[in-house]
Amino acid sequence: MRRSSGFTRGCVGSWRTEDGRNRIDASGKFSDGTNVDGFAGLKKYLKCDKFGRAFEQKLMTYALCRGIERSDKAALEAVQKQMALGGYRMSALIAAVVTSGPFLKRKRDAAAR
Repeated sequence: MRRSSGFTRGCVGSWRTEDGRNRIDASGKFSDGTNVDGFAGLKKYLKCDKFGRAFEQKLMTYALCRGIERSDKAALEAVQKQMALGGYRMSALIAAVVTSGPFLKRKRDAAAR
């Protein structure tokens, strides 16, 4: 069904609570036991420290082209603080990682891989 604006109702990606005649259950449980219900619950979970730290470490590992070492602990804590100050936005995380000491001091040959 087309509206005068040219947009279609019920298109993919639009918010809905039912699929045909079936109600959509947007609740779930993560492997750590955390229950979420709907978009608000998922957003809250993604902003939690536990998830943020794990994601930050994975991104830092990728950016450094090596595993996280004990000497990276202070930098990881600084990245976590900057990410929290940035409202847990991806842009804040990326900016914190690329301005971190380990990233700026990484070995040239590892960065070229």
